[in-house]
Amino acid sequence: MGRYARRLRLLVETSRPQFYFVPVYFYVSAFVILGREITLPVLVQAASLSFPLTLFINGVNDIYDTDTDALDDLRKEGETVEERFDDVSTLRVYLAVAAAVVLVTTAMFDVWNTVFAASMLFVGYAYSAPPLRLKERPPLDSLSNGVIAVALAFLLGVSTFANPAEVAPWTYAKVIMLTLGIAAAHAYYAAIDYGPDKEAGLETVATRYGKGPCIAASVVVVVLNYLVFAPELGPYFEVIVGYILLLLAYSLHNPEPERMLRAARLIYPGFVLAVVLFVLFDAEPVRVSIEAVGVEFAFSGYGQ
Repeated sequence: MGRYARRLRLLVETSRPQFYFVPVYFYVSAFVILGREITLPVLVQAASLSFPLTLFINGVNDIYDTDTDALDDLRKEGETVEERFDDVSTLRVYLAVAAAVVLVTTAMFDVWNTVFAASMLFVGYAYSAPPLRLKERPPLDSLSNGVIAVALAFLLGVSTFANPAEVAPWTYAKVIMLTLGIAAAHAYYAAIDYGPDKEAGLETVATRYGKGPCIAASVVVVVLNYLVFAPELGPYFEVIVGYILLLLAYSLHNPEPERMLRAARLIYPGFVLAVVLFVLFDAEPVRVSIEAVGVEFAFSGYGQ
């Protein structure tokens, strides 16, 4: 493998591609929920929330978590950022470029869009980097993940076409519930990392409150989301919620790292499937218009 191909592979691995979907979906959900048209500038900004944003956030995390990564044989095979990149300063340059890409896309919209994009980058940086280092200030470690992936992503989407203050309070209540959902998912993953984090002396939501309470909190948040969203969604939602709760119960029964990771790898596809089914069958039709290439179509709402 050539030098540049290897470097690109390392950057993609650092960005955690399995999580590209999350901020992009909650950004696009602003258009789905509020019934607004998706244009080319919107698609460009949505793309910036995948590889560029996640590379920045996870790259900063890897730089400041070298000690923990060296102890985490379960998920990262003990490989530190120094072992993946010849020079950490090179990675810092790539992270600066990734942040710049996210900010450049805001030039197509108003100042609020820039504020929310900059806030995503700031919270993502503060999560891992001193002096704030939110990941060692539980429960802010979990809440900050929910704020980035859901609340700020949604507000970023809204700011492309409206004043966020004009959105109905009930819509924001739903956003808060989804924010707590992602925060609970982070707490669950923190429980998986309990061993290496504890050995490295990190205070996370799991090392402070314990693995069991983190999983139990995830169960409570899933149930609360069910109570909020079930009346509006089809039977598939009940099935998927039941499936996720069974996997959480499986983890709670014996919260060993391998067992929890096995369940996590099954829970995430359930979340993605719920989103896909919602878009296909319950969401209002959303129009996509790319005038530059003469493309125009609508998607979602096929079950209505």
